[in-house]
Amino acid sequence: MPVSAEDGRVLAGPERESAVFEDGLKRKYDLWLEEIFSLLPEDVQRKFWESLDDWLLYLEILIQQTGFQKKKVRQITEKAKIFAEDIENIEDLQKLPLHQLNALANQEISELKLFSLLQGAVQCSGNRLMLGLDLPAMTVLNVRAVQTVAAAYGFDVQKPFETVAALKVFHCATVPKRFQKQYWEELKAFAEKQEEIDVRKPITGLPWMNHLLVQLFKGFVVHMLRKKRYNGWPLLSMAIGGWANFRVTKDVTDLAKRFYQYRLSRGNE
Repeated sequence: MPVSAEDGRVLAGPERESAVFEDGLKRKYDLWLEEIFSLLPEDVQRKFWESLDDWLLYLEILIQQTGFQKKKVRQITEKAKIFAEDIENIEDLQKLPLHQLNALANQEISELKLFSLLQGAVQCSGNRLMLGLDLPAMTVLNVRAVQTVAAAYGFDVQKPFETVAALKVFHCATVPKRFQKQYWEELKAFAEKQEEIDVRKPITGLPWMNHLLVQLFKGFVVHMLRKKRYNGWPLLSMAIGGWANFRVTKDVTDLAKRFYQYRLSRGNE
């Protein structure tokens, strides 16, 4: 039976009310988080975010220097030679058409998401030490994921600008959805001004605290469910850990792919 425009508005009413209620809760939560942090002296807040930025920057550089990541970059370069034999270094990949770069990136992304799923399941298998290492391990995996996607599109993250850009991509992908539009616009503006790199400009901020809190809450839930076992395995906690980590990596790789496609499209204008 066809639904009239008036009936449609009536039916949509509860959905709109639900959305408004949800937005209201999120706003209250954001204000609560701001109030909590405002209790700290400004100097303490500044040092906290600077330390977090420094830690992420050191982590980014450390991953770049690992033999595993260098090998991955060489593998991507070798795969690209299937499309063009004159490929010599990672930046030569930008000579390839976008659909070929997408094919390279999609292959790497599939492997990264599978690895994230398995890593989350293993880390949340009931061992307290493994669970405690879940957040650092997931951070390493997703920072590396951005580097890998960047390489698949022909960007060398060992260059200072690309190092900072990769961290900004990781940050933008892991803040709550309601903040992503703002950070996406900032990310595009950053890409347009490559000569104006300021490594001391903050990368993380209060919205990113949501990511940390969500991961801590996940760890709490997994810890509480660790004793619910099926045939000796904590399948429920493993499923939660694997699915949660998979979702984060999917969000990170989706946004990284979008960003580096945007960079290529701007470069070809």
